[in-house]
Amino acid sequence: MLIAFIGGPYIPFIWYHSLMALMPICFIIFFSAFALESPYYNPQGVSSRTEELLKKLRGVDNVTDEVNQIKRCLEETCEENFFEQIKLKGPKKHFC
Repeated sequence: MLIAFIGGPYIPFIWYHSLMALMPICFIIFFSAFALESPYYNPQGVSSRTEELLKKLRGVDNVTDEVNQIKRCLEETCEENFFEQIKLKGPKKHFC
């Protein structure tokens, strides 16, 4: 915002908007290049990829306990479907 207030009055309209559009694009490219993928949202069948990601993220070689914990959590959440969750009183309050 500071750049917009300082440089806005002094540069042409098209250059101003080009610079303002370029800033978030650079931000996305820079951080997507260095960000690690979340092991939790990795598909359930790909446990070797999940282990690799956790080893990189944690910096520890033995992550089998955490992988098993993630698998159990995913299995528990996959057992419930949308209609079973709506039957509960808590989620109904959010829809009203």
